[in-house]
Amino acid sequence: MDLWLENSAGTKAYSAQCINKNLVHKRAISEVFITSIKSTKQDQFLVTAQLPRTHMYFNDNLTGYYDAILLQEIFRQAAISITHQFYQIPFSNIFIIDNTQLQIKNHKLLKMINYPADVFIDIKILTFKTKRDTLTGLTLSEQLYINNLPCAHSQTTMHWLNQALWTKLRKKTAIQSVSLGNDYYSENYFPLPAFMVGKNLSKNVVATNLIENHATIQTTLGFDPSYSALCDHEVDHISGMVLIELCKQTALIAIRKCFQLPANLLELISCSLDFNAFCELGSDVDCVIDKAKMVLDTLQENQTITFPIVIKQKDKTMASVDVTFKILSN
Repeated sequence: MDLWLENSAGTKAYSAQCINKNLVHKRAISEVFITSIKSTKQDQFLVTAQLPRTHMYFNDNLTGYYDAILLQEIFRQAAISITHQFYQIPFSNIFIIDNTQLQIKNHKLLKMINYPADVFIDIKILTFKTKRDTLTGLTLSEQLYINNLPCAHSQTTMHWLNQALWTKLRKKTAIQSVSLGNDYYSENYFPLPAFMVGKNLSKNVVATNLIENHATIQTTLGFDPSYSALCDHEVDHISGMVLIELCKQTALIAIRKCFQLPANLLELISCSLDFNAFCELGSDVDCVIDKAKMVLDTLQENQTITFPIVIKQKDKTMASVDVTFKILSN
């Protein structure tokens, strides 16, 4: 078995095991997808990763393709790992995503296969954020390749806080217990059918309590914070990945109702997110889509549907999201 990968530029990377789980803020080794990280030039890096084959959550997809949310998690792991490895950011710091944009350029490369898929990620730091000569954040561009072919691109702005600042910040918020458990959510929320949101497993459904009127489609987030496939470590707020999944599932329902297209014929190929504030546990988080803003583009070779989504909590906009879905052929 060849333990070395080589990209089109001739750069080799060792890819026999995953990196230290602390570098990507994971509790379980099985949740680590990055296999190596190395510096190629000043503020440029090469990261390798392996796509999972049997993950309870990431491999539960009716289209047969790895989806944008897995790629977003791999991009997140790659970005955080280089800050620790090359910029000496302490493991104890808390990372906050300000905004992120993801585009899938060739979704056919993401077809799930019966052997591990190895990927390269080229990373360039675009800007740095400093405070009193201390690095506190950055914006980076990440280009992902499969079989040395460009597959997806991400650009993310993030910052981090030390534990003392994080504790001070969070004390200002009335934080609910993180051990609400499945009983709380099963009693208060009614999940949508798994197949309607592109899933086989009901435990991976986070969109509940569907409300539709002439103008909007709305769901409410409902999930078990102790479900390790979604929440690998304890949290005191709702993670960005869970919110992205809520948006995707609500979008699939909206497309089904407005364009009569099932989830297995839709692939999320573009997603842009701007986070305004943390969504807290213990209070309803709603996902709202304005039907009038859903645009079907049939003029291009690849037919797409594009629209904005708003995430709200206590009537406040917590995040703004723009998505584009590609319509797959039967």
